[in-house]
Amino acid sequence: MTDRDAIIDGLARYARGVDERNFVAVAALFTADAAIDYAVEGGAKLVGRDLAAWLDGALAQFRATQHHLGLPVIEVAGDTARTRVPVIATHVQRRKDGGDSTAILYGTYTHQWSRTRDGWRIRTLTFESHHGTGTFLPPAEVERFPARPR
Repeated sequence: MTDRDAIIDGLARYARGVDERNFVAVAALFTADAAIDYAVEGGAKLVGRDLAAWLDGALAQFRATQHHLGLPVIEVAGDTARTRVPVIATHVQRRKDGGDSTAILYGTYTHQWSRTRDGWRIRTLTFESHHGTGTFLPPAEVERFPARPR
C-alpha cells in the first residue's frame, strides 16, 4: 500500500468509525498526544488519548451522523504528511417528543500525520466550519443514543 493509499484509508476509517460509533477505533488513528480542535459550538480542544471518551459523550445527542469526505489534498514529506479534505457532516437529533431535527456542517479537516511503527497516525486535526444549515438542539431537549460497547 502506498503512503497516499494508507492515508486515504485512515481518512475513510475516521469518518466511518465516527458514524458507526466505533470511537476506540477512531482514537487508534491518532497519536496519544495528538492535538484535536473541533472549532465549532459544542466542539472541543483535546488530545488523542481523550478522543474516544469525548466522542462517546458528545455524539450521544445524535440519533445518527454521516460524514461525507471529499477528495483530499495529500502532501507527503518523508515520515510526515499533511492533508486537507472537505467534509459535509450531517447530524440528526431526535426531540423528546419524537420528531427529528437535522443540522449539516460544511467545512474542511486539516491533518498533520506521522509515520509510526503502527502505520500513519494523525498528530493534529483541525475542523474549520464554512457554513451550516439547520439547528443543533440543546442536549436537554433531545433523546440520547450512547454508543454500544464493542
